[in-house]
Amino acid sequence: MLLGASVTGCVPGAFLPGSGGNGGGADTPPPAKACTPDASAAQLPSAVQGGINLPALAVDGTPDRPRFGYLEIRQIETWEGGGHLLTPLYATRGGGMTVDTGAFTLGGDLVPAPSGWYASHLQLTGVKPDSEQYPPAGMESGGFNLFIPAGQTGEAFQLLLRDVLRGDGTTGDVAFAFCRQPAPRVTAAFKDGDAWRPATASVSTGGPLVLRLAFTSDMLASTVERALRGPHDKDGGSMGDWITALKWIDSRTVELTAAKPAPVMRLNLEGAQDKYGLFVAGGAPTLYAGEAPTVMAVDLASGEQRRLAELPLEPAGATLSVDGRWLRNTSQSIRGGYSATQWQQQLIDLTTGKAQLLKPADMSGYWLPSGEVLTIMPDSERKSLVMTRQSVAGKVETTTLADVPSYDTYVGSPDGKFVAVLAHSGAQLAYPYVGARFLIISSDGKERRPLTGAVQLYRPGQDGGLFHEAVWSPDGTRLALTQPTKDGVSLLVADRAAGTVRTIAESVPASDGIATPLTWSPDGSKILVGRALIDSATGKVVQQIAALTSYKPRWSKDGDWLLFQTELWGEVTAYHLPTGKGTSLGAGLPLGWNADGKALLIRWPGSAYRTITGP
Repeated sequence: MLLGASVTGCVPGAFLPGSGGNGGGADTPPPAKACTPDASAAQLPSAVQGGINLPALAVDGTPDRPRFGYLEIRQIETWEGGGHLLTPLYATRGGGMTVDTGAFTLGGDLVPAPSGWYASHLQLTGVKPDSEQYPPAGMESGGFNLFIPAGQTGEAFQLLLRDVLRGDGTTGDVAFAFCRQPAPRVTAAFKDGDAWRPATASVSTGGPLVLRLAFTSDMLASTVERALRGPHDKDGGSMGDWITALKWIDSRTVELTAAKPAPVMRLNLEGAQDKYGLFVAGGAPTLYAGEAPTVMAVDLASGEQRRLAELPLEPAGATLSVDGRWLRNTSQSIRGGYSATQWQQQLIDLTTGKAQLLKPADMSGYWLPSGEVLTIMPDSERKSLVMTRQSVAGKVETTTLADVPSYDTYVGSPDGKFVAVLAHSGAQLAYPYVGARFLIISSDGKERRPLTGAVQLYRPGQDGGLFHEAVWSPDGTRLALTQPTKDGVSLLVADRAAGTVRTIAESVPASDGIATPLTWSPDGSKILVGRALIDSATGKVVQQIAALTSYKPRWSKDGDWLLFQTELWGEVTAYHLPTGKGTSLGAGLPLGWNADGKALLIRWPGSAYRTITGP
């Protein structure tokens, strides 16, 4: 839940110490008692309202009397799948504050404030913190953090800071009285004829869209309107550009009209507060009025396009099985208008269009020819590699490669039988992916073969080259690697059985500094480096592909076609290598090829309006 607060009193919990002398106020705050919120958030600066504008403090404190800058309140909201949101508010003077019933932290900015000072100058009454953090011994500056547990409606507690230097130059006590009240929540409905229906992620519209947001408490209208029309996407414009009319039915209900609904409409309520200053908890959904993302199969000979399956909204990553039948799709959505995401992963049978949820959701694995997904992850101590195979039927097998040297990177072979490991020396190196040792480990742990050659050395330009990327050949017998040179990149090939690494092309021409994509042709006879197609045996450039971009292309099974895109969710091109001609397939996200030789891609007309990042 998110926290709001006010600067006037809570009743009857408000208390203010006197302002004269050296801390001339009440010696102790009043005991905790039940309270009734009666406050306004109008003067309280918060981080979610477009930046923080705290008053400048021109006075300096001393160890005996530190300067009080502000009290920062961070309400904690957790969400399904792990993680939490922190929404900070800042109070620059004492007073009554309405706070949510959820857990939050109180952080004070006092400079300087040695740790021993707090024992006699900070007093918290009416609640016991879960934990407390103060500056470590010997540190003469810093603030404090109190972790306040969740409570009940109507509970009151107080915080007193004794004898501090206030921002206006006066000295004395600063006290805060807190009164708990549930944060407001919201539900959304859309008008369907004469009826109102709950607005889930997707809404059906045959024309103008009318939405109603119903809150559980009286709202500060200005904060709601500012949040809904706040900055967002798609070309740096307003998130609320789709709103053509906004009117309040009452203090708890606002009606929104979209004459022409955008494909994606994010109901942003980040920063929306009720009359007590409490932020909306949970937010409101992102709504979709356009077409869902769809997997399409394109016959390049006839131009025919066929729909294979619909995907959940906001696809964030999809990988195709080796035989082109199964799609592992990860979808992501913003929760309730806040910058927090929820993930789900589906396994989709493209022959039937049926989908099932995968657990656990993991994007790091890759497809094996067997139809399994192999995930390779380091253990918590980074002394081993854990290899997990998961079948489409849900069967999971896990093996561990123990005593793996400290490594910079690792990559599994196409059949999952070997792992290439670039191990480092333990020294702090100036360049990433620079290793002291390069070795191959079999998945059963019985074989460990060091590779010797150009990539074994440490320092680019002196003892060797920069290890830039490693890609296995389709048969798992070799690896292609690139290292930057003065004119572009050099191409190296490592032989797993022989245990050697050799440079086959000293400088790849016309690479324009593009080291990727780096891919092998299906038969392993060629390596694509940037825009150059190179013979893997001789190192000679056999073809230049000027239209190719840095996004990784997908080879057809016969090696005659490349499927790639100009930019993320941009134009997809099917490039015919024998003729050097490209065919535009329209905007989308390329996936690969199925067993019938048809190009597979995701189409989503609303992709330009999506609210997430990533593919």
